Amino acid sequence: MRDTGLLRRSYHFYGWFGGALVLAFAGVVTGFVLLGDSWFQC
Repeated sequence: MRDTGLLRRSYHFYGWFGGALVLAFAGVVTGFVLLGDSWFQC
């Protein structure tokens, strides 16, 4: 596997994955703010 390059670090993947995590977290926070005081939040 090492010879085929499958274990090589892909910094583009880490960048996209990190960006997706930040966007997902921002979406969750936005959802909680928009919900406000509702029965979804205990």
